[in-house]
Amino acid sequence: MMSTELLANGLSELPNEILLRIFTLVVCEESQSSSYAQAPAPAWVLSIPHVCSRWRTLALGSPTLWTRITSYFHFFWYNVHLERAHDTPLHPIVPLLDADDIPDEGLLENMARASCEMDIILQPGPLSPQDDDEEEDDEGDAYFVWCLGDDAPRLQTLSIEQPSSTVPLELPHPFSNNHDSLRHLSITCPSLEIPNWTTNLFTNLTSLTIHSTVNFSVLRAICRKATKLERLAYSAPSPRGKKLNIKEPFIRDERPLVMPSLHELSMSSFDQRDSESFLAALELPALERLYLRLRVTSASSKAAVQLVEDLTPLLRSFADPTHVEFLIHDDKRVAFVLGRSPIDVPSVVIVFDLIEKLDVLALFPRLLSHFALDSVRTLGLADATLKGELYEASVWRELLQPFKGVTELWCMQATHQITYSSELLSALWPGQWAPYTLPAETEGELILPSLRRMNFTRRPVRFAGLREPGAVAVHEQWPSDPDEPHPFELLRLADRIGRLSDAKRAVEYVFEDVEGMEGKVREMLRRGEGREVEVVTGSRVVSLKAA
Repeated sequence: MMSTELLANGLSELPNEILLRIFTLVVCEESQSSSYAQAPAPAWVLSIPHVCSRWRTLALGSPTLWTRITSYFHFFWYNVHLERAHDTPLHPIVPLLDADDIPDEGLLENMARASCEMDIILQPGPLSPQDDDEEEDDEGDAYFVWCLGDDAPRLQTLSIEQPSSTVPLELPHPFSNNHDSLRHLSITCPSLEIPNWTTNLFTNLTSLTIHSTVNFSVLRAICRKATKLERLAYSAPSPRGKKLNIKEPFIRDERPLVMPSLHELSMSSFDQRDSESFLAALELPALERLYLRLRVTSASSKAAVQLVEDLTPLLRSFADPTHVEFLIHDDKRVAFVLGRSPIDVPSVVIVFDLIEKLDVLALFPRLLSHFALDSVRTLGLADATLKGELYEASVWRELLQPFKGVTELWCMQATHQITYSSELLSALWPGQWAPYTLPAETEGELILPSLRRMNFTRRPVRFAGLREPGAVAVHEQWPSDPDEPHPFELLRLADRIGRLSDAKRAVEYVFEDVEGMEGKVREMLRRGEGREVEVVTGSRVVSLKAA
């Protein structure tokens, strides 16, 4: 069998085009695996000194040279790698999962000196707290992280991941000795401990991502130290099985937490105490994007109401939105989205996970009170529930009453659902269908009085909150059904639209994704008298215009 050195020597002689093809395939393998260490490609392929910076730029548009380091990555390959890279900064991926198969220490140190980006995958932690006291291996993964403070002077981006552990991960002490170049740090582990002397590590950071459970007192101390932060993402994992207990108690600090440079804040906190105290103390004058996912016991509970009030300081920067979305996932999860338009990246995404049955009217009116809703021009309503319509017409009417200036309404739902739009249409056209009629005190008053266009779509890409969720997963994947009675539901909706009266509203209706159904949809829509129905070729859109 050919030795790894001879194999590497042969690969280094391959033409650039073939190496580029190998590189592209390996990248695909990596991206499809749940972890870098679980990629199915052979170790010798993953260890190839793949390509020079020119190929890397062509493949992924990155200025750094990507490589994966394993125990098969010998000095010979490393020298070939550097010869091809010249002065190009390196981006190594270092899996340290197997204590008996850790790459050569000297190689790792030399690679660290040439790296500006690095991904480290640590060994799983002990199965129990008692195991943590048995024996420590200075030659293991902790030793390599320990060396980074002195051996990586060019390091700007660092990602540390620990797949599992029952005890908190603690950053090694010497790691903070030489941290001046570090700008982007990401830590993923079940639980994290950050001693006071380690906070110097965060001084020059512009981006910090923590996917772990951290005491909010510690997180506040980090934020006070990281005065240059422009992006902060904190996500506490949803507890499964045995919960991880944080040792240090929460220490309440009433002082405002001012972060003058922070442009983007993402937080996802599940059942973690004192999250509201942390949010209420924040002062973020430069905030441009806010992504929150919070769990509350009930929408009508005192804690939920107080939580919405605690968001007041954070929402001041978004007081005049032009686009609003209500996203309904099921009867226990709803989201509120603000942005400039349905196709722009959202400015605000707030997801509420409710433990008890949904009572949206207890949450949204209080949330809406923070905004000048007269500036809203487009409104999005998305429904992913499996139980048909979630809200009756009276609920829709109360929810949409404040939006006086909305001119365009987007309605979206999954393809397999029974259309929910009949109750919504009953609220917009009261008296059109029995049994819902306007209350006596509001007779003659229309909700959304400025409405001029309604869009019906089944494409999540049109909703910014679904397309670009940031660190908060608004809706990862729409539910699917093997039957997917899309044509029937589409025609039933078109039939309802065709029967609407124009006596009080002159509205244009647009149907998207109707390929193969254009003729039938057009026939349904033409039932209204005095209307013009136009099939727009090439865009699969059927438009009904008021004559």
